[in-house]
Amino acid sequence: MGFDVYPESRSKLYHDRFRYAVRCYVPNAPLLRSLDHDTIVQTIQRRNSRPRRGFFPLPVKEAEAQTIHELCDLILTWTDEWQKTCYMDHLYVYTNSEQIINSIVDSGLVVHAWIGEAVVDRVRNAVVLRTPVYQLRTYFRERMLYSDQFDLFRNFVQTRGDEVKLNRTFAQRLSEQNCYVHRHYFMDHNDHHLPLLLQLVCPNLVRQTIPIIAK
Repeated sequence: MGFDVYPESRSKLYHDRFRYAVRCYVPNAPLLRSLDHDTIVQTIQRRNSRPRRGFFPLPVKEAEAQTIHELCDLILTWTDEWQKTCYMDHLYVYTNSEQIINSIVDSGLVVHAWIGEAVVDRVRNAVVLRTPVYQLRTYFRERMLYSDQFDLFRNFVQTRGDEVKLNRTFAQRLSEQNCYVHRHYFMDHNDHHLPLLLQLVCPNLVRQTIPIIAK
């Protein structure tokens, strides 16, 4: 094994079937959502031809485009099972194949690659805490909340005081105008009806609710 692996305690494998997760820093990684070179070229042309406003990303540099095309070629050579996700400037690859991981690490195309290995040693479909304060944990779907919806969410949380508790990173972002909600963001609470009420305020935000049990 020609790479360092960081064990990650989990209740299941990545995506229920993969042992390894590789997180790579790749500028303009979302261009790899398509593995068709013509589509990548057309996307870059559209992006570079429009004026930059608000959240629109910066133009793609020639060297960055070349890296994207070379990574596309690399991915197309993989024959073992894999799955990818592209978000911001990161490419996530999930696989059971050490050969695929070695090909990424040895390619010289990524600035940094973090490799996690799923260690399934936790209770599935439950959160285990040493001294739980709440009974339920609700996880959110990955999505952007723009100002109007984020105002509704902020009000929903703040008016309930200690009845709910967000994970620390999410709580620190409540003062922002907009917020990108990650899949690992959560809200602890005791009310089984709370996720439904939140769905009425912010449709399609709630992903799942699981029990919290004492260790």
